[in-house]
Amino acid sequence: MFEIDTSLPWTEHLVSYGFAVRPGLIDRQWCAAAVAAMRSVLDDQRPLTEWTVDDPGTRYTVFYQGEQPDLDSVYDQGPLVDALDELFGDRGARYASADPSNPQRRHHAFWLKPYDPAGRRRPTALGHIDSGSPWRGLAVYVALADSEPWGGNTILFPGTHLLGHERMLTDPPADFAGGMASDIPQPYPPYEFVARAGDVAFVHHLTYHTGVDNSADGRSPRMAVRLEAFARRPLIDLDPGRVAAPWEQSFRVTKPTGLPPGHLATL
Repeated sequence: MFEIDTSLPWTEHLVSYGFAVRPGLIDRQWCAAAVAAMRSVLDDQRPLTEWTVDDPGTRYTVFYQGEQPDLDSVYDQGPLVDALDELFGDRGARYASADPSNPQRRHHAFWLKPYDPAGRRRPTALGHIDSGSPWRGLAVYVALADSEPWGGNTILFPGTHLLGHERMLTDPPADFAGGMASDIPQPYPPYEFVARAGDVAFVHHLTYHTGVDNSADGRSPRMAVRLEAFARRPLIDLDPGRVAAPWEQSFRVTKPTGLPPGHLATL
């Protein structure tokens, strides 16, 4: 497995490899409150090590602001705000909306992957980028509970964001629904986001990734909240001579032929 290059500042690690991990960025007490909230939603107070893919099952649940106050408050965590400010610089960061009529409507997804008695210790064969659009925002994964190796964690393929971006510039997709690209090479071994509660992974939207069954020795479930962050100001208005923020440094600003209008705003 890939090992994080600790000699690099975290922002440069994201530029070079397509992701960065900030250990302990979010307070563990906040994470415990979020886990308690999800126990209530799932109506399951058993020890987490008794959860399985059969009961309460694997979940990917989207919540909108106001539905789960204990999860909403993730947006207000000072260290996370500071980290996004560092990444996005004077362009500023905003959170994605799933409702075009209300650009202020925030949403976040809760990921639960409990123990699978029949789980296999290998990632799915191919990585993917998420469905909907290749111009999505920076993905932010907040671990709510400690996880273990082969514990249903996200598997990232370092360096593939650069290859994916090159593909977009040379052969922009006319209609993208997400999914696989079997001919994207893997320049480095895969990385498994094994986390402690409060660890945060920042992942470039073109970094290929995949999942793995939860066959952890201790049967701990993977629990996380996923957000997306976008630049408030589009990159196409980049001022001449301006020093790019870390988030921008892995991109070319020249508008590629064939991209739909406005899509460069999230590149």
